[in-house]
Amino acid sequence: MNPVHFLSGSKIQLPGYLLLILFSSHFLSGQSVVTGKVLGDSNSELPGANILVVGTTEGTSADDSGYFELNSHEPFPFDITISFVGYITKTLTLIKPGTDLFIVLEPLPGNEVVVSASRKSEMLQVAPASVSLLTERKLRGDAVGEPMLSLRNLPGVDIAQYSVGGGQITLRGRSEVFQTETFIIADYRNIVIPSLGFLAFGQHPIDMLDLERIEVIKGPASALYGPGVEAGIVHFISRDPFRYPGTSLSLGAGNRNQFTSSFRHADVLSDQIAYKITGQFRTARDFELDPDDPVHAARMAGYITPIVSAITGEPIDAKVPDYNQNAYGFSGTLAYKPNEKTTLYAVGGYGVYEGLFRTAQGEAYVASGRPFAQLRLNSEQWFAQAYWSKVNSKDGKAFLYNTGMTTVTISDQFESQLQYQFDLGNDRTDLTLGADYRLIHIDTKNTIHGRFEEEDDYSIAGLYAQGSYGITGQLEAVAAARVDHFSALEKTSLAPRLGLVYQASPSNTLRLTWNKAFGAPTSLNLYGDTSIANTDAFQIYLLNGKESLTFNNGLGYNFITGAITPGGSIPLNSLFGLVTSGLAASGQFPQDLTDYLFSVTPAVTGTTNAVPTAAPVTRSPLKLSESDMFEFGYKGVIQGKWAVSADVYYMNRKNILSAPLPIAPFLIYPLAGNDLGASVIANADPDVLAQYGLTPESLAAIYSGSIEGFTLDGNGAPVALGLLKSDNSPAAVPTYDFAYLNFDKINYWGIEAGVEYFVDDALSFFGNITWLSRTHWQALAISNTTLTAPFSLNLPDTRVKLGVNRFPQKGIYYNAALRFGSAWESVNGLSFSGPVDGYTLADAGLGYRFPKLQVGVSVTNLFDEKYRPIYGAPDIRRLILAKVVLEL
Repeated sequence: MNPVHFLSGSKIQLPGYLLLILFSSHFLSGQSVVTGKVLGDSNSELPGANILVVGTTEGTSADDSGYFELNSHEPFPFDITISFVGYITKTLTLIKPGTDLFIVLEPLPGNEVVVSASRKSEMLQVAPASVSLLTERKLRGDAVGEPMLSLRNLPGVDIAQYSVGGGQITLRGRSEVFQTETFIIADYRNIVIPSLGFLAFGQHPIDMLDLERIEVIKGPASALYGPGVEAGIVHFISRDPFRYPGTSLSLGAGNRNQFTSSFRHADVLSDQIAYKITGQFRTARDFELDPDDPVHAARMAGYITPIVSAITGEPIDAKVPDYNQNAYGFSGTLAYKPNEKTTLYAVGGYGVYEGLFRTAQGEAYVASGRPFAQLRLNSEQWFAQAYWSKVNSKDGKAFLYNTGMTTVTISDQFESQLQYQFDLGNDRTDLTLGADYRLIHIDTKNTIHGRFEEEDDYSIAGLYAQGSYGITGQLEAVAAARVDHFSALEKTSLAPRLGLVYQASPSNTLRLTWNKAFGAPTSLNLYGDTSIANTDAFQIYLLNGKESLTFNNGLGYNFITGAITPGGSIPLNSLFGLVTSGLAASGQFPQDLTDYLFSVTPAVTGTTNAVPTAAPVTRSPLKLSESDMFEFGYKGVIQGKWAVSADVYYMNRKNILSAPLPIAPFLIYPLAGNDLGASVIANADPDVLAQYGLTPESLAAIYSGSIEGFTLDGNGAPVALGLLKSDNSPAAVPTYDFAYLNFDKINYWGIEAGVEYFVDDALSFFGNITWLSRTHWQALAISNTTLTAPFSLNLPDTRVKLGVNRFPQKGIYYNAALRFGSAWESVNGLSFSGPVDGYTLADAGLGYRFPKLQVGVSVTNLFDEKYRPIYGAPDIRRLILAKVVLEL
């Protein structure tokens, strides 16, 4: 048999000239005979599927290969229903004879096969983790430009959209404007830039046209994936060329100068070889900062122009700020299948992102490409892969607006995995053994890693094992453990996982799990040695996390003289000369008197000492952060219509990595006026002063009062006029020292509950709620210090989502949703810390599906509400995108 097209949908009319399904029938002794094959998720065969003629008792069932032969006395046309446990029943109308019928049933929620929860294929219903799934059907019905945005309505998922085409995915961790705690992979490849912990989605040729599904695993998963998987996993899985041959084109346009285009072509050359090629291009104008907003205006006032190369010192041609956004890329896949259970994939591609991005320090710009290559083996028992990717942001292609300097990031990422799955010769026990290796090679040309440029490469090597044991036919125990060595800190971690999964019925499952995870600092956290902002008086400087931070040199920088001195003390002759110059300029004293006072300046000796406003922050090298999550969850399908999920979890975290925080105290000079006055009395000649009606005491009062105009405020309190310098900052450069620190520990509860009601296989209604017991700590302890600092998960404590989806095989489709988030407090570096308002946003989509053509429009933030995903970010306004998808 040669299948022409796979079907999914409800009741469908099938004209003979449209080859949507093809079947064979003939009349024998007055009977209509129909033959075909029934397939399920991932085109798996469904033996035992039931096929019935509607309105009669005639029917049959599929054999072990999914094939069936149906004999009916009904004349054409007539309806048949195809059903299988765990799948949505389909009704088809058969018009006239043709060739063989191929039918694809869509699984009920929970019956889908997922691969990310346990790094092996398993039914979503029994996966030992909280798993959400976006299938191809739902993805195709959401005409957004960036696939990441399609996750916005899932329970427990927070999408902080910072721009037209980008943002941050947050699961059960903390959201940051630059770095993510979510492990994001595409076809098993890690696509987060390891050296920065940052993800530019446009650098990856991921498009709706080529997506089969997105799997979301919520909660820590270091037991299988290694350090850095504290919040969860998002896995973008593309369409296999063997199972999805054909050619597709997509075009889209919308407001904000949006234009999108993509193509996909896949072909099966033989039973063993298939290939596909994909490409995409997107452009838009990003959301702007508002010059009438005081927060935005202050930030824009700090932009430094022209932008200068940090390597050559020459200015570069750059627009500040530049709101134009472009992303483009392509990929190619060659698949070889030596047998039905083994496939070898060779994949390569290249992606480019050009546009504004946000760091904890403010806005920046990048225009860089990222090539990648991958070899992957999938078989019944073995999984293996090796891949490489490169971030190639050269001089002049990335720069920070706050420093006016370019940055360079050239990093090579090499990763490999090997995994073997087997059982112990019974139906109750299976084991999985695996090993991972990751090597990161980095070159920043001294623009980011400064003095650590020659020692910033690092590796992570891990071994893991996972086993499951069927205690009874319904109760299964799961255990896993992983050991990783993190070379940058010379630390080894052990991450265990334990769980019980109870399947009360085929469609109702309870689970109880404990997962421990570790977070690994990025190279930016470990080796950062660079200016992150520039003021008129000093640089804000980021120090490394690999070394201990100390303050033993006793040096300080004072703003009055602009000098670095022991302790930050100020020579009194500098203060004396400063006041004398002011008196001369004001004309308050006669010229000959000021000439005399200038002559006294060299005789003024001694210093006025600085007093730190607080104890300096000292720190050992950064630690691996740790997360322990205890979870009780339920997933089920009730009466074949209601898909229900509910998770309650407790999270205990420690050694959490902070955003860059100040570690150097300011310096005050409370005795500067007294010290200077005393020096004036000791050095001024009373006889000379008497000629002008002055005494040493009265002159001392003038000098003392003048300098206290600088050193004291209107209430007599000292004003910060200096900075203590750490041993780790550049000795000759005036700096305000910042560093990454480890917070001590936090704990909180979380609840995620969702329900979806399926009217039929095309129409469903959904609702979900996410609640956190706490998201903000006003004074959280810094590890191994007596200091505290604010800390936030940077997301709302309550999120509610309600909506409807209708996506039939053909005809009108639509979707609508409401998203609510409560107000919260952002703590996110220099530029994005402050209160964030709550929001209620509406999204909607409408379109029509023809047999080979889909036309639709999607609107996010339908009513154009002013929404800021984080304090200080630009308003995210209404986005409209119309798309056309053509299947050739």
